[in-house]
Order: sequence, then structure tokens, then C-alpha cells
Amino acid sequence: MSDDHERIYLQDVNNAGPEGRTWCYSRIDDVDTEYVRADLFATLESEVEELRQKVSHVERDAKDAIVHIRKEHKQESDDCHCEWCTSEFAYVD
Repeated sequence: MSDDHERIYLQDVNNAGPEGRTWCYSRIDDVDTEYVRADLFATLESEVEELRQKVSHVERDAKDAIVHIRKEHKQESDDCHCEWCTSEFAYVD
């Protein structure tokens, strides 16, 4: 873990003073460019990927559950035109 600042800001070129563009630990203007420490960014990228995988599994499980429920419903009535039987998952096997 680094003791360096997590974020720094580069002053926008249009707002630079006579000394030119400067770096600062806090945003001076809304248009300043924010930079995040690379190790923090890598950690966030990894966390985002883990969440994407979890969401993918939940989505797949939900689709499987809908298909299962719909098949049970169809067994009760083969000629059903309810919302369950006509939604986007109606013909997913």
C-alpha cells in the first residue's frame, strides 16, 4: 500500500496560469483532469470483473428459473397466451 495520494489533478490547459499547467491534490476547476493511482485502478478493475461474473451467473440462473416455471405453466395449459408464455423467454429451452 502506498502513502501517495490516491488521486491528483492536472490543471486544464485553458485555466493554466503563467507557470503553466500544474498538478494539485485537489480539483481546482471542474475541468481539471483527474488521475487515479495505477494500483488502485487495477484493484477496481479486478473488482468490476468479479462483479460482472457474479451478475452473469445470476442472470443465467434467473433465465433458467423462468424457463422452468414457464414449462410447468405450459403443462397446465398448452394454449396459453398470458404474459408469462409470450415474453422473451417463452421459447428458451
